[in-house]
Amino acid sequence: MMQFENFKWVLILGILVMNLNFCQKCEKVIIKGITGNAKLGGIVETENKEVYYIEGIDNWGGNTGKSIIVTGCLNKIKHTDKKENDNQIIQTVDNGVWVKKIIQNPKWKFADK
Repeated sequence: MMQFENFKWVLILGILVMNLNFCQKCEKVIIKGITGNAKLGGIVETENKEVYYIEGIDNWGGNTGKSIIVTGCLNKIKHTDKKENDNQIIQTVDNGVWVKKIIQNPKWKFADK
């Protein structure tokens, strides 16, 4: 009976850990800007010239250049220079570091002008 009790607690703990991984909190954001297209996908550029990629949008098509309000979870991915073994840069980004800002699970509304 003791082995079953230990196994039960290990199983419960495992389920709790898995749930924590799926329920991670994100940084909820609301951004306002103008839609645009970039090589990596559809973007929104704010008044401050910050660029946010919108998850699931490859291209805004006929909605390019429109005012928009987007809400969602902000995910930041840090990119740095790629170097070969001899420390020679083979791919570079601005100042050696670039952060790609992605709005995940986005919801948006085109703003009235």
